[in-house]
Amino acid sequence: MKKVFRTGAALCLSAAALSAFAAGVSAEAVDFEDGNFSFVSVKTDDGGDLSVLSVEEFNGSKQLKVDVQDCSLLPKILFSMNDIVGTDNLSDINKIEMDVTFASKDGVTAPGWIGGCIGTAGADDTPAWDQTDFEGGEYENPVSEPMTIERKFLLPSKKFVSGTEGSNAQLMRWGTEVPYYMYIDNIRVLDKDGNEMPIMLSAAPAETPAEEAPAEAPAETAEEAPAETPSEAPAPDSSTTSSKTGNTAASVFAAIAACAAAGAVFSRRK
Repeated sequence: MKKVFRTGAALCLSAAALSAFAAGVSAEAVDFEDGNFSFVSVKTDDGGDLSVLSVEEFNGSKQLKVDVQDCSLLPKILFSMNDIVGTDNLSDINKIEMDVTFASKDGVTAPGWIGGCIGTAGADDTPAWDQTDFEGGEYENPVSEPMTIERKFLLPSKKFVSGTEGSNAQLMRWGTEVPYYMYIDNIRVLDKDGNEMPIMLSAAPAETPAEEAPAEAPAETAEEAPAETPSEAPAPDSSTTSSKTGNTAASVFAAIAACAAAGAVFSRRK
């Protein structure tokens, strides 16, 4: 009986560990909730705007903010597909999608007609540059409705090639007269069957805290009062509401708690 219990507990804990690993290395979309945008860069040659990138809370979730410095120029935003899905998986990409919103800087003027493209290219023209245009019409409000734009690969010769470094998707918006911000969220990469490919990005590295001077040792007392026990545990952080963001820690702890509960019941029945 003990052997059966030990086997069941081991299997249960292994399943929990595998769930944690799977949740940590893949996701449904790049949603920027972890603040990481190290895989994004700005291309400034050939009329590219010197846009400033950051992650900011917008429309209820964290999104990549593109602060366009000169609205008459084209913001050219590069996304490293090597980082997003892994260099060995590039050939499996059949479509790239992302949600984009435009907001005028003065908060009053409409951002105007919205048009641009998503283009793709690899190092040494493998594949060569090719693009899919998009347009969002004329907007009357200072913040546009979010729009989903895509780059779909219709010909095998246009697809990325696995093992090729420097493979990028590039988002551009054509020049305009209205200064604006561009927000990007929920980047999804689909295979030929329409399934979302695993995202291989890791979370942004935590900032290193500044060094603090060591605290002075407290003076000795005749008797130390016992530490107070808190009346209840602190509430978990559940403020993230994005549908694309999973709570890895909560799911793992829940699995382990379920294992412990099952073990306790088994023990009582022994």
